[in-house]
Amino acid sequence: MGTPAALQRPKIKDLKKSSKTKKETRRRSTKSFKVKAELVPPPVITDEMSLVSDHQQQHRRQQQQTPRALLKPSLSTTVESDTSSDCNETPFKRPTHDRYIRGGGYHSHVYKTYEQRWSPAHVDNVIQSWDMTPAQRDKLMDLKERLRDLDHAILNDPHQCVYFLIDESGNVDLAEKFLRKTAKARSTSPYQFDTIVTDYELPDDYDYFPMCILQGMDREGAPISITRTGAADCWGLYRRHGKETLIRHAIYNMELNLRGIWQDEFETNYKRKATQFTVIYDLQGLSMRHMRPGLIPTLGTISRLLQDTYPELIKRVLIVRAPSIFKTIWGIVKHMFDKELRDLMIFATEGDDSNQLLERFIDVNVLPSCIHAEGADGRVARGFEHVVMEGGLIPDEGTYQTPDYVKLGRTKAEEEDYQTRERLRNSSRVMIQPKQCKAVCKGSFELAFLAGNQCKAKIQLDP
Repeated sequence: MGTPAALQRPKIKDLKKSSKTKKETRRRSTKSFKVKAELVPPPVITDEMSLVSDHQQQHRRQQQQTPRALLKPSLSTTVESDTSSDCNETPFKRPTHDRYIRGGGYHSHVYKTYEQRWSPAHVDNVIQSWDMTPAQRDKLMDLKERLRDLDHAILNDPHQCVYFLIDESGNVDLAEKFLRKTAKARSTSPYQFDTIVTDYELPDDYDYFPMCILQGMDREGAPISITRTGAADCWGLYRRHGKETLIRHAIYNMELNLRGIWQDEFETNYKRKATQFTVIYDLQGLSMRHMRPGLIPTLGTISRLLQDTYPELIKRVLIVRAPSIFKTIWGIVKHMFDKELRDLMIFATEGDDSNQLLERFIDVNVLPSCIHAEGADGRVARGFEHVVMEGGLIPDEGTYQTPDYVKLGRTKAEEEDYQTRERLRNSSRVMIQPKQCKAVCKGSFELAFLAGNQCKAKIQLDP
């Protein structure tokens, strides 16, 4: 897979400046700046708070006013390329930062402008990710011209347009009609498709519904989605929170799968887009409890909603460890799935059949131990650290306890967020205007200290 060509660093030549020019330069070169930040004091745990969950405590703390202050870090830094530099580090107190929040939010591409989404470099990346032919590329660009008036930051994107073109077998007219219909449905839906990842907070006990993306890929390089339906207490969640919350949970996870923060790491590591998914449904533990009144109609509603809103996402569906009762349940629910989706399903019963099926498409080391005995824990992608992969019956209300390994995953995510914020906070802004050139290059740079106190600047230009 190819990647867009890296931006070339501008060459900086030594300039002989007059005393007047030096004064002007000193006025323009601001070596320090103020960053506005919210300082959150350490929480005080009371007897009442000890009875509620982590997320409920966080929600309550957000309702209280917190003092605001100004951080004034001294960022005076002299940058010299390939010359000696004094590399003394100034110690600073580590600021308090927000705890891990479910999902981690959207990946960065969701916030890009129309021009950035349809830039030649991004379009080329999409074409390479999907391995499109010149004829398919022409259809994609034709669809782009037809959708110029569509103001939808998520769907009016080359990567999303490909899904609709595939669903309509390359028919641009039908793809445009389908995409516009979907955009309108998403914008007017009470389920808040476009903002559910950041605006909606699921109840704490939904952490016990094992559904996530794995860190690794299948043998063909596709991302892996796991849903352990058999281990999920669907009936308990339905009784406690109702049908609407089950539906929102399904939409929330689908949006997190498609547009979650984990995709930033995927694109960085693999230099391409995540296209279609290998989906694993683990049915170990399936019982009559999953057939209680209200659950089957809710499954039908969710199935229809997702199939109509998210076309061509699935590469294959591996249904593993299906118990004998599955035949009865499948006879009831199979009509809820389109024939095209049923054709992608591969079934395996409990025991060696399931292991062989998984090993056929996926390396065992990628799988968690709750799916395969030779797998390892901690293999979920970024943003899914809150998921309790073992599942099980949901705890009594007010007695939710976060498992230790989930806490460790959250701590790691917090640390990664902190390191990212610190790197951005300490990245000074620069303005470069080479001699004999009227263009001004703006961007940020990071310092890399080398052996012998050598110092180099890594410059990243703004688009």
